Amino acid sequence: MISRFQRLFVAPGSLIPLVYRGTFDGERWKDGSLTCKYGLLNYPVLDGIPIFVDQSIDERRINGYYRGCEYFWGKKHRVVIDVSNPYYWDLFSREAIESGGTVVDVASGEEGGFVKGILDIDPEASVLMSDIDYAPLRAWQLFLRKRKTGLNVCFSVFDASNMPIKSNSVDVVTSVLGFVSALKHDGRALREAYRVLKPKGKLLLLDWLWTEEELSEIALKLPREELNEWIRTFPMSPISTVRWRNLLKDTGFKVELFEEVGKRLPIKGRNGFAKTAEKYGITYEATLYAIKAVK
Repeated sequence: MISRFQRLFVAPGSLIPLVYRGTFDGERWKDGSLTCKYGLLNYPVLDGIPIFVDQSIDERRINGYYRGCEYFWGKKHRVVIDVSNPYYWDLFSREAIESGGTVVDVASGEEGGFVKGILDIDPEASVLMSDIDYAPLRAWQLFLRKRKTGLNVCFSVFDASNMPIKSNSVDVVTSVLGFVSALKHDGRALREAYRVLKPKGKLLLLDWLWTEEELSEIALKLPREELNEWIRTFPMSPISTVRWRNLLKDTGFKVELFEEVGKRLPIKGRNGFAKTAEKYGITYEATLYAIKAVK
């Protein structure tokens, strides 16, 4: 954990300042905990990774994710290769670096979020990778360490709907397939992103979105129980592009870019809705959008 990120952490929800107590590897955190002044709040730190969500440490899962890191590292533009258009991937990766400030990547997951693109441009870039799951973050930590790259990349396990980060402290929040495809809650993550960003801070997203017409077809063809289950599992997914724009604006963001990147057919096993759509004769193409919003 480098100094740029050490000063950011607060207790999620209460935003009480936290201090690190534990061992060090040089100037970096090793093993210990983040605690408040009076010791009433304690969050474990394992090999420099603060953990704000209860976890079970499973080495087998970490090893499985590590093999995934090797695969996804070789396919840095995978999410946009799917639609044969890496333009916004490169643009956002470069824009995150050129901010010259603090970058937090949300829901980095097994594919590594924007961090792969950022390190491809600048191997010394500073970015905080985050996810609600420890295993993929630990795998990326070990992978980057072995490759001796991304030495300024840090990691933290937290729920994006309740970020343990000071208000008005972050220059850029990035996410690939996070805010719509992965986060399983309402618009709290957007509100949290707005809170932690500095004035004029940027939110850079790449994600699959639906049009009003596509959602209307789904609502007509999908049995009510299936529709309810989809909404329950991925409550942000059935929100149209129009409503997403409005949600960003209602949160306080100024939307500077909301562009269709490209389309591809849904892939069963990689798209949570593809199998259900095929079962009920719903035909559609997944559409990737690039979103840039400024606080």
